[in-house]
Amino acid sequence: MIGFMDERLSETGEKVFVIGAGAIGIPLAAALAVHGRDVVLVSARDGAKRMSFDARVRFGGEAEMVSVRIEQVPLAEFRELTGTVVIAIKAHGNEAVAAALTSRQVRGELVVMQNGLGVERLFLSCGFDTVLRSVLYVTSQTLPDGAVEFRQITSCPMGVVAGDAGRLAGCVARLSLPRFAFHEHSEIEAEVWRKTVVNAVFNSICPLLEVDNGVFARDAGAVAVARQIVAECLALASDLGILLDEDEVMEKILKISGGSDGVMISTLQDIRAGRETEIENLNLELARIGATAKPAHALPITGGIIWYNRKPKYNAHHFHANGHLVFSEVVNLGCLLDLHFVRSNRSVFYFCEFIQTIERTVFLILYQDFHDAGVFLDI
Repeated sequence: MIGFMDERLSETGEKVFVIGAGAIGIPLAAALAVHGRDVVLVSARDGAKRMSFDARVRFGGEAEMVSVRIEQVPLAEFRELTGTVVIAIKAHGNEAVAAALTSRQVRGELVVMQNGLGVERLFLSCGFDTVLRSVLYVTSQTLPDGAVEFRQITSCPMGVVAGDAGRLAGCVARLSLPRFAFHEHSEIEAEVWRKTVVNAVFNSICPLLEVDNGVFARDAGAVAVARQIVAECLALASDLGILLDEDEVMEKILKISGGSDGVMISTLQDIRAGRETEIENLNLELARIGATAKPAHALPITGGIIWYNRKPKYNAHHFHANGHLVFSEVVNLGCLLDLHFVRSNRSVFYFCEFIQTIERTVFLILYQDFHDAGVFLDI
């Protein structure tokens, strides 16, 4: 029978628990361990076992791979967590982790390091003194041999969502390192929106084209569609009182793209591995917010580039276009003003723009890129 761990901090408050042994959690834990910080990697997966392993991470294109011994402990073994707890799992696992934390004694700061809007909500009632949110400007992918390729584009802002704002500075100092840097940010909500819009671009267009993050530094067509997504999202944000500059957001997209050539976006990695994606908290959350806003905002491009990594529940039909057999599903999301979406049988969604014309309604299907595939189909 597995006993419970009773992990308490000394008065220095330096222990860090990183929940999530993935493309963010492992580099963070490795960076902390290399610098002598007291860190435990916590696995939230069912059936996880206690283990020690050599985490191998290449930081920022460094020639040498960092290798450091890390202890990984299942969350189920803890009955108390006192210190800084970092949430570094994908947001679709938040419900289970929040429930597990609620049933345990917790004290200290909880830092949510995830993409998407509202991902911290489930953790507000877990009992932590302070809940912080960090916006990640990094790219990371797990290599075939299990090592992680990690690049930081710029320092990651961290701000207070709830609780004692006086804890922010200490938490930033505890986690921030040259290879994985953080800084205090007083307007974290606006920063979350800015990054969510950036993610909505990368996590839709890159899987659509099945290309790496560097596509926006190479392809003017991809940049043009990215700008449409940004414009849609910023119009919604403005009506909600969050003012962001379009050129600044596009500059961020181009900077990330230029610094991550050859790196695959996490959503494309998830699709290829058969895992659930983060799209519910990105494009679809933006579309839901737009649909319920007053006045309502339709986001036809932002919401139109979507995919599901679940078994389809909708009727399917076949059609031919330019000699290509396309197996698609028409998905009516209802809340998006009868906007429809098309899915391919390769689990990657082709770009589908709902177009109203005087004579007919058509779908514009783009195949491989934004230069050669425009085909109008009557329906």
